[in-house]
Amino acid sequence: MNATEVLAHSLSTSAHLFGTLAEDLRDHPMHRAVDGGIHAAWAVGHVAFSEAHFHQMITGVDNPLASWGEHLAGGTTPTDDASVYPSYDEALEQLHALHKKTVELVKGMSETDLDRKVDGMPPEFDAFFGTVGKVFCAATIHPMHHNGQLADIQKQFEANPEYQEIVQKTAKHMDDAQGMAVDLSLLKLHVKEMEKARDGVPDWPGRLQGSGLHISDPGLFAARAH
Repeated sequence: MNATEVLAHSLSTSAHLFGTLAEDLRDHPMHRAVDGGIHAAWAVGHVAFSEAHFHQMITGVDNPLASWGEHLAGGTTPTDDASVYPSYDEALEQLHALHKKTVELVKGMSETDLDRKVDGMPPEFDAFFGTVGKVFCAATIHPMHHNGQLADIQKQFEANPEYQEIVQKTAKHMDDAQGMAVDLSLLKLHVKEMEKARDGVPDWPGRLQGSGLHISDPGLFAARAH
């Protein structure tokens, strides 16, 4: 394997490991494993934003996710206000697309290309991002740094029976509530027909039947009851 092949393999592996954990936490994007820790919404958005910034360093093309920087750039503090972040689905979509593009970029380069200097790089960052090759190295390491944080969150769900029990009970209560819901439009129609019958409107049973409903239909009184 030459240098670009090694980088391509490392980038693909890193993206797969981080992306798998990120997908696993789709239902818990705002959960923190510890007070003051990060949550998946921040980690996934941050890694996607940073990946796009790596592309900017390599190609010179502006970061298409620059508007995410206010809340997702390095050094930002995760907040519990989910509205400041892109949706988790959007962040995941960008993450996967950008990781794929990173691999495509390195596969299209020669080993000589990896030694090319990154324009405008401040001297204090030269050791990490001074050349195209160094940027690709950073792109392999960065998701794995945050992968450990996501693993801590996932482990909390796997290894904490009490927390899992709370999650399961909450989900059951929500299912029960949905199961007891009555379609208000059907209920209103039934009430309206009953009012017409009370006021002497003829053939109300036929009109009710014509609506697709039957007065004996248990769904009117116990819709989707468990």
